[in-house]
Amino acid sequence: FELKLTSFKQQFMIYEKSLSDFTIKVNQLEIQQSNFNDLKQEIEIVLQNVREQSSTQQNLLAREQTWRTDIEHQMLISQQNILKNNDNLKQIALLFNENYDFIKKLYSSQLQFINAQNQAIQISLQSFNQLPKLKSYDLSSLSSSLTSLTSSSSSSTTPLAIAAKWLQDSIQKLQNPTDCNEARFLRCDVPWNACGFGCVFHHLSYCFAISIATQRTLVFDNAPGWAYIAGCSEQNNGQQNWECLFKPISTCSNSFAKDSINWPSSVTPSQDPQAKSINIGWWSRPSRSQYHPWANTDGNNEKIPMIFPKEISDSISKEHRDPRVWYIGQLESYLARPSEILQKNLDQSFSELALDKPYFGIHVRRTDKIVEARYHQVEEYIAKIREWIAKRPEPFPHRQPTIYVATDEKTVIEQLERDFSNTFIIKYFKDTSGISGVGQGHSWHGSIALMVDIHALAQAEFFVGTISSQVSRLVYEFQQVCNDFDISDHTFSLDEPYWYFP
Repeated sequence: FELKLTSFKQQFMIYEKSLSDFTIKVNQLEIQQSNFNDLKQEIEIVLQNVREQSSTQQNLLAREQTWRTDIEHQMLISQQNILKNNDNLKQIALLFNENYDFIKKLYSSQLQFINAQNQAIQISLQSFNQLPKLKSYDLSSLSSSLTSLTSSSSSSTTPLAIAAKWLQDSIQKLQNPTDCNEARFLRCDVPWNACGFGCVFHHLSYCFAISIATQRTLVFDNAPGWAYIAGCSEQNNGQQNWECLFKPISTCSNSFAKDSINWPSSVTPSQDPQAKSINIGWWSRPSRSQYHPWANTDGNNEKIPMIFPKEISDSISKEHRDPRVWYIGQLESYLARPSEILQKNLDQSFSELALDKPYFGIHVRRTDKIVEARYHQVEEYIAKIREWIAKRPEPFPHRQPTIYVATDEKTVIEQLERDFSNTFIIKYFKDTSGISGVGQGHSWHGSIALMVDIHALAQAEFFVGTISSQVSRLVYEFQQVCNDFDISDHTFSLDEPYWYFP
């Protein structure tokens, strides 16, 4: 019995050792399975990035094909006009050549953009082959170079400040003629509810640029039925119109622009002083040969508003990296002069916000926009602000910098307050829902909040947004007006470079 017991104990020890070896192997297999799952997840992320970039390229190719079709149609119309108008053959041929130069330039820029997208996809494929040591590539478009911050203490004597004063004085004179019955007008046909706030504003600025180039007083109907002023009549003497938000555009009303003729037409406004009123419709695109001689053409065949008065053209071209954004900002600053009601709300809101300069600004556009533009994580915005702080020539004056946030997504603010409140002070325009101005919808109160956001972001030392959004573009344009020096590099776009199209 003892021999059997001894034998049994030896067998049991052998069993225990085998069980221990088996357990070790099971643990090793679990570790290998976990590593495999991590690698699989990384592969899925890279594949998703490749799919997204491939989808973006396909969209760009489809858009480019549509543009080419439209351009070919325009060229066909130009050819037909040449056949129908023998008396004006030379003038029309000149217009055709200008359009052709513009077509070549547009096609070339789109081709470069598509090639850049192809390179981006190749980079992602290379990263896939290098798993698990995957690297991320920053494909953001706007310049990330950070120049030294300069003080605007003597801003009133800077070349840009002098140009701005001259332009604003000229606009005041043009928009407020001594006799409305003798003035010539450019009537801007605005489909107020055809698109969002920023889109409407950019269309107005486009019309404004044409009116200045042709020396005509800009007028438009007083925003009847505009969703962005809904509910303001009690605050505006029973009236629901443009003055709910902004000062009147002119001392002459829209009624003086009766019997307007549409432009472009066979008669150009600058060549026909008898044409009292011209109507600019939605998406009208006159060419430079139709401009008033006051404008500076100098062989540049692009469409306005990339055109500036001769008196300031040289100055702003030398002093600013992107004169077009400076010019559009100046026009929009006149359009957006706050009404008494808006100014009162702006003063009250900024008093409550207590924003100590310098501070930073971010605009995170989500909701319906993610269908049109690429989704960007909150961390991407914060990373750009940290890069700015690191490259700042002087230490930041506040121990805990402030970030002003504009967003249409409540979870963005919740994440910022949860993950970054130890590093940054998070501020935003608050309403009962806790969402910022750009998320409050189509109403007068929503527009008040939106203007608070735009004014606050435009005054930030550094702004991070997405130029695919009309609001981010408005902020970038307004930012140039808030400073008397070139501040074009104080904005970073996470998706597209700046472009102007109403």
